[in-house]
Amino acid sequence: MTLTPRRFANAVVLSVSGRLDQDTCDAFRTDLMVHVDAIARDGGAIVLDLAGMEYVSSAGLRCFMLASRQAKAQHGRIVVASLQPMVAEIFEISHFNLVFQVFPAVREAIGAVSSDALKAFDGAWEAFDRTYAKFGLRPEVDWDALRERLRPRAGPHRHCCRSGSAPG
Repeated sequence: MTLTPRRFANAVVLSVSGRLDQDTCDAFRTDLMVHVDAIARDGGAIVLDLAGMEYVSSAGLRCFMLASRQAKAQHGRIVVASLQPMVAEIFEISHFNLVFQVFPAVREAIGAVSSDALKAFDGAWEAFDRTYAKFGLRPEVDWDALRERLRPRAGPHRHCCRSGSAPG
């Protein structure tokens, strides 16, 4: 289990990879709580990028619940994004999609928590693209096409909403 932080203005994206179960929960919770405390002091938010999370057990769900409670108690905010199908199903069955706002993509989650963070996120991607293009390592990204791909689709959000509208 790895937790990789990236700060964008007043939001921290924590990319989680691996399995979150009884064996990894304590270390994950310790690492996560450090970020929850820091973001609460700064008045920001955490976006949990779960694209790399393969599995979450009931012990892992407990870690998420404790982090959510601590963040709310300190006036912080945690949202989740990019759930893999198995993890999304576990979130839905356990109703964690009602505890956390769930977004299909990290960019959408960042935009929901902070316009400043979204500007920083977009700026980081554009800087990354310019750097690689400068050295001829990859072609320029069509930002309009990429934004269109990341835009939420009409209709129910698969695995996160029962009613078809985004969580409030």
